[in-house]
Amino acid sequence: MKLHLPRFRDSMFAQLYNFKDDYSAGRTLAVINQLLSSIGNIFVTGTFYTAFLMESSIDIVQVSILSFIPHICWIFGLLSPKVFSKFKKRRGILLFNSIFYNLCLVLLPTLIPYFVQDPGARTLWFAVLLVAGNIVTAVLGSGSSAWFIRFLPEDDTRRSYYFSIQYMIPNVVGTLTAVGASLFTDALGGTDALGPIINTLRYIGFFLLMTGSIVQLSFSKEYPYERSTGSTVRLTDVLTIPLRNKKYMQTMVPVFLWNFIGSLTGGFWTYYLLDTIKISYFMTYISSITACIVSLFFMRFWRMAIRHFGWVKVMGFNLVLVGLSCALDVFLTPQTTWIVPIAAIISGINLCGAQLTTDNLFYLNMPKNTDVDVYMTFGNALTYIFIFVSSALGTWLLAALERPDGSPYVFLGLDFYVPQIITAIKVVLYIGAIVYTWKMAPKLEPVKR
Repeated sequence: MKLHLPRFRDSMFAQLYNFKDDYSAGRTLAVINQLLSSIGNIFVTGTFYTAFLMESSIDIVQVSILSFIPHICWIFGLLSPKVFSKFKKRRGILLFNSIFYNLCLVLLPTLIPYFVQDPGARTLWFAVLLVAGNIVTAVLGSGSSAWFIRFLPEDDTRRSYYFSIQYMIPNVVGTLTAVGASLFTDALGGTDALGPIINTLRYIGFFLLMTGSIVQLSFSKEYPYERSTGSTVRLTDVLTIPLRNKKYMQTMVPVFLWNFIGSLTGGFWTYYLLDTIKISYFMTYISSITACIVSLFFMRFWRMAIRHFGWVKVMGFNLVLVGLSCALDVFLTPQTTWIVPIAAIISGINLCGAQLTTDNLFYLNMPKNTDVDVYMTFGNALTYIFIFVSSALGTWLLAALERPDGSPYVFLGLDFYVPQIITAIKVVLYIGAIVYTWKMAPKLEPVKR
């Protein structure tokens, strides 16, 4: 055992994650929060959130509507830099935001079905809480970016390693949690115990999310915040400063396209899998399980690819893989469930690489010594606007094309449900995104320092 200790102390992990200095401690606290949040989010988002809504008698169109409501709230995030320009410290504000957000999105919605019986009224209450929680976090939540960006390593090698760890460790823990919880939930499928179990998992998720956030916000060192626009940030600064930076805007296009295209079916795809395809809860996590395995054994491959090809071109590879996965999903019906594991494996292989590239593109061509709040707020707000427009478009297409009896369309002797048709549209859009990203990659990679 002693022979291995010096090697571990000299490893990049030990150098980046420790409590020897404030920067390393900040990164370590971020991982702790990621670990707890990765478990908590399994219980309150994704498949289990959809299951909670289904248990609350919310139909597929209402589920889709609820999914895009939060994204339009992020337009209020444009006010964030102006709000934070009036404060020298942010710890208390961000703690309030975390508590309020988790109350509105996790705890209070879990309690609503006990007091409100009508599904329409429940949907309205869920929507009100979503709007309240997301408006507040849109204004206040992005304030953490300028705080925690201080803990990012400077050089590309360490930064790619940092992002891989930020993705890999929580993903492993979250996946193991998802596997155990989904198997347990599958065993209770069709019984009266399913609803109470899902609610109990949401209570546990609320506790874990609150604990991780409070620990990180309470103990991370807070530094003074740089300003490039004077003492007070104006709304026009948020809208104009990033727009004048042509290279930054061109770099963000693949991120916007990634989120726009992916969100076309985001509001109802899990519902389609559970309700129409009738797959198990466990099967919905196949891509997460694959991503977990890949992150353990192939994360180094993605880091090597980034060093060799650059961040933007690897993002192009990610778009190819997600497009291939969608192409398979076009043919997914109750009779072709064998597609699920194949598409999920491709998606899982892609997820760990995509996480690295999409995370870093936000920072790749952001000017140094600038007001991070302005760029992050602009980037986040525009990203969420794209997600909102995409989700709303997907919901409109679903409502317009869905037949009253839910029956599929028939083309060349094959059944096609509406979610499949919308997925085919995604494939076409991914082809356009791939062409743009690969064409622009040589121009967008920053000069090596």
